[in-house]
Amino acid sequence: MASESDTYSFIRKLRKKLRQIERLETVNRVLTDEEKLKVSRKEDLRNTLHEKLSELGDESFEENNFSFETQQSSFESAAVDDLLNNSEEQTRLKDCSEEVKEFEMKRKANEDEEEESENEETVSRLDERIPPKVSKTGDGAGDNKVPSPSTAKAELLTLKQRKESPSPKQASETSKPGKTNSQTTKFSKSTSQSSSKPGSPASIWATAKFSVHVFEGHNDLIGAVDCLGDTIISGGRDTMVKIWNMENKEEQHSFGGHTGTVTSVKLLDSIENRRLENVVDDLPEGCQLALSSSLDCSIKLWCISSATMVRSMYTYNPVTCMGYFPGVGYIVSGSDGGKVELWDIESGNNLFSTLAHDSVTCIWVDGSHAFTGAEEGIIKVWELREKSLVTLYSSENIELAPSRKLSVEPVKCLTSFNQKIYYGNDGQNIKVLSWKAGKLTKLKNHTSDFGLTDSVAVKDGLLISTGLDVDSGNSFVNVRVLPEEIYVATVTDEDVGRIVKIAISKNSEGTLRLVTVGSELIVWDLERQKNRNPESISIEFISSLSTKACDTDQDSDSDVSSDEDYGSIRTQRRRSSTNSTKQNPSWSWCSVI
Repeated sequence: MASESDTYSFIRKLRKKLRQIERLETVNRVLTDEEKLKVSRKEDLRNTLHEKLSELGDESFEENNFSFETQQSSFESAAVDDLLNNSEEQTRLKDCSEEVKEFEMKRKANEDEEEESENEETVSRLDERIPPKVSKTGDGAGDNKVPSPSTAKAELLTLKQRKESPSPKQASETSKPGKTNSQTTKFSKSTSQSSSKPGSPASIWATAKFSVHVFEGHNDLIGAVDCLGDTIISGGRDTMVKIWNMENKEEQHSFGGHTGTVTSVKLLDSIENRRLENVVDDLPEGCQLALSSSLDCSIKLWCISSATMVRSMYTYNPVTCMGYFPGVGYIVSGSDGGKVELWDIESGNNLFSTLAHDSVTCIWVDGSHAFTGAEEGIIKVWELREKSLVTLYSSENIELAPSRKLSVEPVKCLTSFNQKIYYGNDGQNIKVLSWKAGKLTKLKNHTSDFGLTDSVAVKDGLLISTGLDVDSGNSFVNVRVLPEEIYVATVTDEDVGRIVKIAISKNSEGTLRLVTVGSELIVWDLERQKNRNPESISIEFISSLSTKACDTDQDSDSDVSSDEDYGSIRTQRRRSSTNSTKQNPSWSWCSVI
């Protein structure tokens, strides 16, 4: 019989394989027969993982997680003295701790208050449904008999016990390996907001609920999304750009001009639309404009109102990501070949081009700055000056405390807020780079040491990130409040598939709207308390996500780049050309538009 340590080692190998397969399923290329075979084994591997976890039992599994944290603590200890001497950091952590305590107090107060309210409502309902008993004595007027408080409470207790008794399905889900009830609190009741500061994260998120709508129309992985009010734009591996309308919950348009995977999409706001009407030739009046980029070496400008393509810009390189500078009408693009380029939306001309990376994986534009992430793990900050981009910062020399590790792996997503860059990769943490100071910290995005951080976004003082639970294959969305970086909620639902990109906007009611894409397109609308639907999704609060992230992702991150079988096509091209000078180099061909 295998020892526990052998079982743990086997579980870890299974999780690595599952993580590798999840990455493989999102690459923007046709899989080889060998890779398809590996992907086809995913469910069998996951079932085997669940069996092994069941053999250990929940208690053993929790101990394993704790032992991992113990291993990580050795990396943290090196920075304890620095942390204690840093009064600013002490203050920040104290404030965060107070916010978390406030959140927990708010939750408990809400639960007590709602239980009391529920008791009163149930007793009231009992009053209404029990007919008055007429006394057989006296003048015949009768005494209206109602259940005594003790009787009503006894009946309420019976109802409540029946309600809280888990169904076979619930009991089964509770016993699933890796689920610890002590870590997750589900807020399923609407409550009053009486016990904490108005407008604080606790008062806003402890009672939050989301309505959910799923759009169907794409027939392959969706990897690009943007939203503006009730208009949503998406694109994916099926080469289609689709426009969706949340007002009538229908697909509005489907544009088929691309011949390769659509990698980025962007909706231009009303101010930019009106400005461009005066400078772009042959633009229909009142046109709502959108941009899309693709691996077919093109960037396209669309008029949604007239369902027409206004302009197509040939880029000579597969475009992997794109951003936009409003006010000047400049598009910034990143290519598979590592170029960062600037394009004029008015003329379609190339204004600037430089070889900045091996392969650009993501771009974020904030004001006059552009941020680029790359496959080699480097992040660069650019400033728009005249008609060119000037490099302000490169992350090649990040300052780390002694004994701390920084694994170098592809940057999958990034965003910025207050001179900080938040980025994700195939590790379980969000990396926080204070680029002017050149220092790196981390935020927890997963409860275990295996997970993927596919997307991050910032809007209206919120940091939104997505993650993937490797054990279940389900994705989730974590919410933090900025600038404190306080974790406040997790948004998910049963059977949510892979999420690879997220966009943030406001709906017609002025509340938060999240749009996630990947295996499907889902719209999550934060509901106002008075308009809540009984079928709305309640948030979860996972207490371990509010604790300090480990200083290193240990081999969870460092193993990401160790398996050559699951590298991107660009990485494989570099390796093949390096290993053999006799072979002809492999080129990425673009369609001529």
